[in-house]
Amino acid sequence: MSCQLCNEQSGKLHETKCNHHFHLACLQKHWNENSTFFCPICHSNIGLVLSEKKQAYIVFETSDKYQAVYSVNQHSYVKPTVKILSKWKRIDNRLTKREPSVLRQPIIVS
Repeated sequence: MSCQLCNEQSGKLHETKCNHHFHLACLQKHWNENSTFFCPICHSNIGLVLSEKKQAYIVFETSDKYQAVYSVNQHSYVKPTVKILSKWKRIDNRLTKREPSVLRQPIIVS
């Protein structure tokens, strides 16, 4: 399996919801050059927004966590981040799985 932007097999690849594979650096470079968050191959919206303490994040999902790659404020200002987010949140005395929502429209980088 190789990155579908640079075609190199080395390094960690991230799989998108649309089953495409990229190096995070290659995907971030593509997003920065095009100013939108979408799959470079099929153009589907792949970023997920997960709110935590009134903060939204563009994340990749793994089996046990969410790896945030960008934080987004209410004015769609986007800033790179490397925050790890738990898949679980506490509501009263119970743990509940965080369910991210799929972006309905690409976020425009301002």
